[in-house]
Amino acid sequence: MKKNSFYTDHHEVMASLGLYLKRKDFSEVEVMRWCQEVETLHIKDPSTMWRFEEIKIETIDYNSDWKLFELPCNVFRLLNVYEDPDNPISHLKHKWLNQNNRVYKMVENRNQDSIYINYIGTPISDDGVPLILKTHVPACETYIQMKLYWEDTLDGKSQVGWHLSKKFSGQVTHLKNDVTHLDAEHFNRLNVINGDMIESIGNMRILNKIV
Repeated sequence: MKKNSFYTDHHEVMASLGLYLKRKDFSEVEVMRWCQEVETLHIKDPSTMWRFEEIKIETIDYNSDWKLFELPCNVFRLLNVYEDPDNPISHLKHKWLNQNNRVYKMVENRNQDSIYINYIGTPISDDGVPLILKTHVPACETYIQMKLYWEDTLDGKSQVGWHLSKKFSGQVTHLKNDVTHLDAEHFNRLNVINGDMIESIGNMRILNKIV
C-alpha cells in the first residue's frame, strides 16, 4: 500500500514513549488509536489522506430500528453507508452513538449482517497498519502523554496535563501550516483503496473477500 519515507506508524511512537514513561501503563492498541486521533481529529490534513471504498463491516444488533457498527480507527470523513455496492440506491440512514466509551455508528435496521462504507482516511501499510507522517511523531508523543497524565491533572495531583495540552496545541498549529511532506507524485496519483485489497485496518478485521 504505502511505501514512502515520509511515513511511519505507532510502533515508532510506542518505542520512544517506552524509554521514559516507566510508571504509566499503555497498550499498543491505545497508542495506535491515539496516533490516529492526532491525524484525523486534530491535524486533519486532507492532502495526506486516501479514499477507501467498499469496506465491508459487521453490524451489531441494537434494537428493532437500529444496528451498530464500529468505524476503522483511521477514518477522517465518512462518505457513504450502504447495503450493496452494486446497488446505487441502497444508502442507509446513520448517526453517531457513544456507548461504553466506544464510538459507534448507528445504521437503520434492515436485518443486514453487514454494511459497506466509503470514507476518507489516513493511509495504511501492506499489513493494514494505519500510518502517520514522521513529522507528526512529536505531536503524537505529546498527545499520548497528555492522555496518560490527564486523570492526574483532573484529580489535582499534577499540572503536567495542562502543560502538555498547551504544547500539543502549539505543535498542531505549526503542523497545519507545514506541507514539506508533499512530493510531486502526490498530485499525479489517485489513492483509492478498495475493500477487496485489504484484510484489516488497525486492530479491526474487515469482512471483504480478498481476491
